[in-house]
Amino acid sequence: MDRSDVGGGFGVLDGVALVTGAAVASVHIRSAVPQFDGPLDWVWAWYLFAWLSLTSAGPYLFLVRRFFTKPSGYPRLGDRLWGLAGLPWLLAAMVRTFEPSSQLVAGRFDPAYVGCLAIGLAVVAMVTVPVLAARFLLVDPQKPTKPEASPWTHRFGLILAVAWPIQCGVGLVVMG
Repeated sequence: MDRSDVGGGFGVLDGVALVTGAAVASVHIRSAVPQFDGPLDWVWAWYLFAWLSLTSAGPYLFLVRRFFTKPSGYPRLGDRLWGLAGLPWLLAAMVRTFEPSSQLVAGRFDPAYVGCLAIGLAVVAMVTVPVLAARFLLVDPQKPTKPEASPWTHRFGLILAVAWPIQCGVGLVVMG
């Protein structure tokens, strides 16, 4: 089976979901990077923005693919984990948007935002690590596994799930 046969191609609604994830990322970046003093600050800001955009797109991609495009065999483990990884960022962005813009100052501690993001990232890590361990570490090494074609969202979701320590680090940076 070819990879294009599993309904894993990139579509217009996938692009819309990624743009929506970028909007969520901009809410987090707005106060995380107060000023740009040099080229390294710009590189750092773009790295944070790209990471948060991709992560935050997970719940939107999950909903779009689950209810609108409906590819065969969807959702897989990576799709579910990507959707889960993006939820804390989405919820914390909603908390952040309800603040008056005059209070959005870099370095200012916001207990509702920090609490929502910290608890969300901790819950995601507590779910992701055992799920990945059960799927990839606690298997019989003698049992042969047949590689199968999978959509890009499943593969990228697994990459984000394995990179959960980076998620936590980005969360610490954004929380200030």
